[in-house]
Amino acid sequence: MKSKQLIAGLMVCASLILAVTPISAGSSQEDASGGWSETGGYFVNDVSSFKNGEYTTFGPPVGSSPEVHRGERQSRNAGANNIQHRVYGYTAWEGKYHYTVARFESWYDGSTLGDSGRVYGRDVTQAYSDWRFIELTTYIAKTYWGS
Repeated sequence: MKSKQLIAGLMVCASLILAVTPISAGSSQEDASGGWSETGGYFVNDVSSFKNGEYTTFGPPVGSSPEVHRGERQSRNAGANNIQHRVYGYTAWEGKYHYTVARFESWYDGSTLGDSGRVYGRDVTQAYSDWRFIELTTYIAKTYWGS
């Protein structure tokens, strides 16, 4: 009799624990995202969304991320003291189908220039924005990765 009461009590406790334990749907490996900004450095997020034609990332850090992600602003001489810039992004994530994005973003209004779009691949992806004459004080080089 006591063993039946003990089992029933344990079942009630287990169901209460499961009922009040939050289940995180946004922290799966499929939602992993992050990137690099020339002003803010590297970051990792767990939610990626597309809204009003722009990709945004936010949320707490995730457990799954690429082995390597690099971003940089590259420059070239376009003649007559004209310098063009582009953004380069590199992501290495062994065995994972993922994407890399490279673009310039305005610090003022978030508008973008030279967006590479999502470049998808397995293991290694590289993305390049278009070469642009960029006002250095207005646009920031940024890269993103995600799965």
